[in-house]
Amino acid sequence: MSSTPRQPAGAPVGGQFAATARTEAAVDLEAPGPLSYPRSCDRPDSDTWQYPAGVARFDALTAYDDQAGTYTIGDDLHIKAPPGANTYWIGAARSPLAQMHRAGLTGHAAAYGTGWRDEEGWRLDLSTPSGQHLAVETRSDHSYQAILFSGQLSAVAESRDYTPISQDTVDAAALRVVTAGALIHGWRTQVEAAVGDQAWKSRVVFVPSFQAPDGPPAMTIRPQVGQVDTHVTFGPAGEVATIRESRGLDRDLGTPRELALANLGRRIGLPGGRRAGVPAQVEAMLTVTGATDTHPDVIWLKANQARAREAEHL
Repeated sequence: MSSTPRQPAGAPVGGQFAATARTEAAVDLEAPGPLSYPRSCDRPDSDTWQYPAGVARFDALTAYDDQAGTYTIGDDLHIKAPPGANTYWIGAARSPLAQMHRAGLTGHAAAYGTGWRDEEGWRLDLSTPSGQHLAVETRSDHSYQAILFSGQLSAVAESRDYTPISQDTVDAAALRVVTAGALIHGWRTQVEAAVGDQAWKSRVVFVPSFQAPDGPPAMTIRPQVGQVDTHVTFGPAGEVATIRESRGLDRDLGTPRELALANLGRRIGLPGGRRAGVPAQVEAMLTVTGATDTHPDVIWLKANQARAREAEHL
């Protein structure tokens, strides 16, 4: 048996994986040589091993089990490879996974192929600390590359002409989707505490949006039965900036603020009306909802993004 340390199937050995002129997220893979150490835990240097050696550990493959098809980026993003993917999937996936890790994703995630070649298109599914579902899809098609985050809404970071995807745009897309999920989760929590976890579901649907590309989130409460939507926008600190009613997207009803708050309370099932203090109760619920920076999912993502920035200076 050779005493030469050998690498996992998904890591290059002696230049076996060759990058073309494309960005790292779309490297071409050549046939591997003989392999050993199918699990990183069997390596004598398992505590310190990483690939590639020349990048920050935060971005590197730091553990693997080729037999189980599981891989770890930066010690705390654990990925199950797509079902049926060859053992070299991680070689092409490592770079976009590193960008996702820098954007704040940690924990256990499962990948699923979405294209005819796994390295050109796959989806990552994971759960946030509050239990919300978050999906991240990657696409590589010649000169076009994209990372798409999806939850309560979607946001994409993309590049063309073989240029790398900007990490800032990946970070912003992740934060946008997680913040929207935090908004809806926070509002649902407030409503369920006030009227019960089933009462509102037959009445309304909650739809997140954003006031501007860099602005705070907004929300539409749409009735299951009826045609009047309630639109709420939040200020920078999470306060209720505006609340208005419309019939469809364009027909603003000009409803006074207090009445719009009372109507929203009625639509979600709160008893009473203006004289019973419902407008103030609803506004208080919305103010708590708008404070998304205190939501565990947003705290988790921002803390991880801050760790990634610190890793750049190590």
